[in-house]
Amino acid sequence: MNDYLFINGNKVVLAGKTQAQLQHLLQLAKDQVERYARAIENYQPRRMEMYGRSYQARLQNVVDRITQRIAK
Repeated sequence: MNDYLFINGNKVVLAGKTQAQLQHLLQLAKDQVERYARAIENYQPRRMEMYGRSYQARLQNVVDRITQRIAK
């Protein structure tokens, strides 16, 4: 598994981060998920299926990966 991810368009390397830094990254990632959820509220159903859900799943994957790293 790659040891980097993208948060707010910036490449972030997870290796060597302290717990506090990981917590900060987790909060940034959660904020990004929330902002995107608000942005796609009014998407048409077809657009939501084509673009909205897949990108939202990718953003949620970032949150999940950081959460797993914190748990280690």
